[in-house]
Amino acid sequence: MAKINLDKLIEGAVHGPRVDNFVLYGKVPEYKASTEYDKAEMNSVKFIKASEQTYNSPNNIRRVFITHGSVSVQYYSPYILKGKPNSSNWKTKSIRDLGLKEIAESSIMMEANRTQNIMQQVIDGKQNTQLTGNGLRWIVRPWVCSNLEELYFDYTLLATENNKQMINGITDAIFKLVSNQPCMDKSIIPYEIFKVATGVTDETLKEKFPRLRMIALISNLDDIMSSERFNKLGRITSVEESKITWIQDKNNMSLIQQAGGMNLYFTVNSYLREYFASKGQEFKSDAFNSNLEVRSGIYKFDRIVLENLKDKLNKIKESTRINNETTVPLTTDTTKASVKSDEEIKLDSILAKDGEQIVSRVIKLTVIGMKKSEVEALFNGMSDEGKQRYMKMI
Repeated sequence: MAKINLDKLIEGAVHGPRVDNFVLYGKVPEYKASTEYDKAEMNSVKFIKASEQTYNSPNNIRRVFITHGSVSVQYYSPYILKGKPNSSNWKTKSIRDLGLKEIAESSIMMEANRTQNIMQQVIDGKQNTQLTGNGLRWIVRPWVCSNLEELYFDYTLLATENNKQMINGITDAIFKLVSNQPCMDKSIIPYEIFKVATGVTDETLKEKFPRLRMIALISNLDDIMSSERFNKLGRITSVEESKITWIQDKNNMSLIQQAGGMNLYFTVNSYLREYFASKGQEFKSDAFNSNLEVRSGIYKFDRIVLENLKDKLNKIKESTRINNETTVPLTTDTTKASVKSDEEIKLDSILAKDGEQIVSRVIKLTVIGMKKSEVEALFNGMSDEGKQRYMKMI
């Protein structure tokens, strides 16, 4: 039986650019090669020459999207191409010609039927190819993507033999997927796949990935990313922008709702807050995370580009702190119990057009990653009628 290792496949799509099969993660002049791979780089004339003008860093990876048809990476800053910043901070590699859609769907259906003791003869022959690996080991091997902030993938990762054997609850997720009932559910499954790949624990997660906020399985992600309305989101320029994950963007919310399918999300900070509270400990997370892992003693990109970005993030955070201290808070007229907030008006419009089920999904997406106090503020800003109506839908 032919096999496709998703770890190797996705590693090749995520890490780049490349020359002679070497990733152009150019090193600073004083760096001493410490691994066999590093030594091979230093002995490659093509790598040395190419990395003088073209270079990137694993610490530059911010968001990654994995589907059966493509792998897309969003960087914090465009990598350097021929001595200048590349025209985009976004890179996509197509893997559609491998037929992963049919292979994954066949594997998932066979698993669903196997667990029900139903014999199924596969007709199209795609079952002769098996998916192996975890699909996310590129995060830590052979380079650690320390600044990864958001990770999205489709059902392809449910179809690997490794994950079907090692991930608790994956069978339930497969049943939910094949039932074809649209859902937007908080779930541990995306995190379990991540943990198996990276070896982190609840205690070490934020030590190794200080910026990580969201991991989600979006079953129809490939269709969503093909839409003209797909919003990549921009760079971090403000505290407000930094609060919005890709899945919370209004355009992307709408696309997810329209695409339907099974959607399982894992909000890192909310989970860790509950986890440490259960142990009698406090988990602190700033509204604006200025932590950025920079390895200026290794990567040229980190020294030249990411050091400046880290300084900018610290300035944004400091500027926000000063503004908050000097701004006089607005008073709230609590007697206006019938006045609707902008959020309530939007929800009313969706309710009238699409019904309660869609509104409920919108609300669940909106509160992803919010602190309890922020959720309370959202509903307290509504009229009494709106607050009563929409709090029941969360």
